[in-house]
Amino acid sequence: MQEIFARKYVNYLVPALAKISKESNHEEIEKIVRYEADMALVLSPEGCAWSHALKHKLQLNVINVDTFPGSSNQAQKHLKMEDDQNAKLLKKISANVFPNDDKPKRFETREMQAAGTKEEVEIESEEKEMSRKLTYIRTLLPGGSEMVVNDLMLSELGSYIFCLELQVNILRSMVQII
Repeated sequence: MQEIFARKYVNYLVPALAKISKESNHEEIEKIVRYEADMALVLSPEGCAWSHALKHKLQLNVINVDTFPGSSNQAQKHLKMEDDQNAKLLKKISANVFPNDDKPKRFETREMQAAGTKEEVEIESEEKEMSRKLTYIRTLLPGGSEMVVNDLMLSELGSYIFCLELQVNILRSMVQII
């Protein structure tokens, strides 16, 4: 699988990067490279729900290729992602996943102990923590919010992480060659 992924990734990305105009400014080039790297990631694995979700997200967040002179013909449109929008989104996700709770911990413990035995309180607390972590994971996985938490979602998460690791290794190798 690694070899197939790497071959597909490089076969998409290298020609796409070669077509980028050297006349483009740094910001335009950065956006094009990011889009092309994301598209290579999307097109390299086979049969992954996360890759379909990421491709859909890329297609929803595109701008016309004419904005970037000399950009790849392989990708008819390019991703429009502003750094401040990404920062706002990350802040929003962090706020929802890790909300600031000003309630004292002692009050929570008394409140929880009133609800049942110590064992029930521990189980309820663990379930809340697990639910919070799964919610966070679903925000990281492309298409995760539409997935039911089950073995399939965890398999998709494993596939996504594996492909991201392969992408990083390929990009590191490409940088060393250049």
